Amino acid sequence: MKQKVFLNLGCGFDIKTDTEEIEWINLDKEDVKGVDKVHDINIFPYPFKDNYFDGIYCSHILEHANDFFKTMDELHRIAKPNAKIMVRVPHFSSAQAFCELHKTFFRWRSFGEINDPLYGFELSKLHKFRVLKKKIVFMKSPLLFYNYLIEPIMNFWKFPLLYENTFLRNLFPAFEIYFELEVYTPTHCQDRNLGFLKWTHHHMLEQLEQREPGGRTGVPTATPYTSAGVR
Repeated sequence: MKQKVFLNLGCGFDIKTDTEEIEWINLDKEDVKGVDKVHDINIFPYPFKDNYFDGIYCSHILEHANDFFKTMDELHRIAKPNAKIMVRVPHFSSAQAFCELHKTFFRWRSFGEINDPLYGFELSKLHKFRVLKKKIVFMKSPLLFYNYLIEPIMNFWKFPLLYENTFLRNLFPAFEIYFELEVYTPTHCQDRNLGFLKWTHHHMLEQLEQREPGGRTGVPTATPYTSAGVR
């Protein structure tokens, strides 16, 4: 059986070794023992061809990206359609999230808020991925024994949002948050982005129509959608 090829992005000293099923390529900007490819994640393009990897492992590296969206675009380019991208990043409630070298904070709704136009068209770039799994992870030790109970509670149902938006995040700071993403095919990406534009346009029209008729600028007439987008 042919081995799948996985990328260990920004591996540092966490070197992955090959198995019968998976061939690992360990990438880091430092040429330490075990690194297969020396490259800085903030330099584009990455030294790999399109649609190359079956999976990408990103452990505590995406928070270091100078341009988060461009980095995600590059991961999409080098990953095969339906490839899995496993992401581990500091949760924003963790003290380590505030390291001077970190550029981006992550929370429960990271990667999953892309359908909300209130957060801007820039987030539509993340339509190239679908969130399969996510989990807020708490540090566990004999001194932090209560986190064995806290972790399943804070990941249950709507509790993650309650946790992040109340004093609980300060009372029980998390360690990291884990995401498993699936790479969409180009066609699927276009369909989702078109849907995003349609939904945003419809939302804006609804907001305008709730104002007094005419208003200062008048209420625009709704424009029909076509297969090519909004005209």
